[in-house]
Amino acid sequence: MNFTYEPLTNKQVEAIHQATLDVLWQCGAEMNHPEILEVFKKHGAAVEGNIVKIPANLIEDAIKSTPASFILEGVDPKHSVKIGHNDHPIMAPNTCSPFMIDDDFTRRNATFDDLKNFFKLAQTSDVCELGSTLLVFPVENATQHESIMLPVYDYFTHCTKAMGLSNACVENVCMAQEILDVLIEQENVNKMYVSLCPISPLRFEENLLNTLIKAIEFRQPIECVPCSSAGMTGPLKAIDDTVLSNAENLALITLVQLMAPGLPMIYSVYSAITDMRTLQLSTGAPETFKMLAMCREMAKYYDIPFEMPSGGSDAKAFDVQAPMESTLGIVNAFATKTDTCTFMFGSLDTFNSASYRKFILDEETVRNVQAYVKPVDDLRDTTASLITRVGHHDTYVKNKDTLKNYRKEHHFPKFSHRMSHADYVKEHLSINDRLDKILKKRLEAYEKPAINKDKLKKLDAIRDKYL
Repeated sequence: MNFTYEPLTNKQVEAIHQATLDVLWQCGAEMNHPEILEVFKKHGAAVEGNIVKIPANLIEDAIKSTPASFILEGVDPKHSVKIGHNDHPIMAPNTCSPFMIDDDFTRRNATFDDLKNFFKLAQTSDVCELGSTLLVFPVENATQHESIMLPVYDYFTHCTKAMGLSNACVENVCMAQEILDVLIEQENVNKMYVSLCPISPLRFEENLLNTLIKAIEFRQPIECVPCSSAGMTGPLKAIDDTVLSNAENLALITLVQLMAPGLPMIYSVYSAITDMRTLQLSTGAPETFKMLAMCREMAKYYDIPFEMPSGGSDAKAFDVQAPMESTLGIVNAFATKTDTCTFMFGSLDTFNSASYRKFILDEETVRNVQAYVKPVDDLRDTTASLITRVGHHDTYVKNKDTLKNYRKEHHFPKFSHRMSHADYVKEHLSINDRLDKILKKRLEAYEKPAINKDKLKKLDAIRDKYL
């Protein structure tokens, strides 16, 4: 099925690439780390203070040396995933939201109980294939250090799916690597990817670069996550902001490939437009999803794996605005053929908040889109005879063909109302009631991964070491 969205022409893609080369040579990127400045200087870049001006040949060589795909291992091998050249988007939940939106529309601080509940939902999801240590950012009754470090331990005691390390720093990269070395005993495999977010425009701070150095030491894949606000920290026009996001990605890709040629990377962008009436980031705007699609084309042009957030919404509560916006983002993920996508399940409030109900709703939206984009079967030789046998007055309800095929031909939603109105009145359950029933059942049915006592003891020791 040809279900593809590519807003840029080939000419526009090439123009963005050339403009990016011009930006990285004329403006350069600010690299606030002496060791990194020496790396660039050694390879022929122009270094002026903390500004690195990168020649085109270094960038082109880095693009060529970055793998087009890689395998990311899960603690459970059946949950390992391929990233790059995927036949469907690899989907991950909401990430890093410090707030929860409750059923009464109030917003509160996220807790460790919320984090564990989202781990349970991610682990039991049939459409979520990729995890993260910070599905919410548990700020309630916790220090910042605890909020960043303890989720690493909690993730691996609740989930066995492949994962990316959010809000990465040197300490949690080290902690995650130690835990993963206990749980995944193979050497020289990709056990996590490390997400690093430059400060737009074109600034890479010392903490980020220290974390990058540590990830390279462990030979783990690295993701660049630009997050400009078009009109504030990035140019207003989508195509101009794409040049900025592209430049930030290529600057980091070039650095990593200079230090560790062949290390897998993910080209990513979390940029969004600014609503100029309120000066707020708008992750649910159609122009935002178009910008993401444009960056996806650039990653495809370079043949580098791509990730984007695809279920975001600016809605401040779980109301009709939430799925109105996030459904477009989910469709965008499938139409652009992205490799991985985050914020697919449970995201509200411009990445700032999460919702249990929306997690369940987003899963169903994904299933609906999966059913929609499923390729059409070829016409069978028996179709004409089937229609002829039924004729003008018989029914297909009890036909053998219907009874044999209806379960695989049709998608059956888990909570949408499809009964008669009389049965709906009799059941007397709203969509929210149905969502709550599914949520309760999922959380109650969850079982923690089986970790043997010796390994769990090692994990406990690692947790205590870093806390």
